[in-house]
Amino acid sequence: MGKKFIYYKIIIKLYKFSLKVEEKVNNMKKMISILMVLIIGILVLSGFGVAAINNLTMMDDNQSPEKPIITGPLVAPPGTHEWTFEATDPDGDNVFYEIDWGDGKIEGWLGPYTSGDKITRNHTYPTRKLIVIKARAKDTQDAIGDWGYIMVEFSKSNQIINHFIPQFFGRFINILLKL
Repeated sequence: MGKKFIYYKIIIKLYKFSLKVEEKVNNMKKMISILMVLIIGILVLSGFGVAAINNLTMMDDNQSPEKPIITGPLVAPPGTHEWTFEATDPDGDNVFYEIDWGDGKIEGWLGPYTSGDKITRNHTYPTRKLIVIKARAKDTQDAIGDWGYIMVEFSKSNQIINHFIPQFFGRFINILLKL
C-alpha cells in the first residue's frame, strides 16, 4: 500500500506541474499574439506595412501562363524540322519558354516574348524514332505553367499507319494529362 500511495502522489505532482506549464504556455501564446498585433500596427502606421501588403496581394493575383500549344510535323523523315510554340498568360505578362526536345536536349527559358505570340524553333533528329516534345511557359513574375506535349515519329516511311500511330498516341497523352 505504501508504494501505490507514493506513485499516486508522484502522478498528482506531475499532473499539477503539467497544468502550470500549460498555463505558462498559454500566457506566452497570448503575449506573442499581442506582440504580433503591435508590430503589424506599427508597420501599417509607418506606411511600410501597406506597401508590403500591396506586394503580397499582387503576388497572389498573378496567374501562371497556359500550357503551350505545339504545332509541327507529326510524322517526318529524320532531319531538321520546325515547330511552333504559343502560350498565353492570363495576366498579359510576357512569357519565356522552356523546351524539352525529347532527345536529352533542353532549351531553357527563351524569351521574353509577348503573350499569345507564336515562336518558331528548329531542331534536328538524325535517326528514326518516336519522341515526345514538351514545352512550358513562365511569365515575367516567375509563375510557371503546365507542360504542353506533341508526339512525333521520325520515319522513312510515309504509310498511313505511320500517320495514325503518333496522332493516336499524341491525343491519348493529351487526354491523360487533362485528367
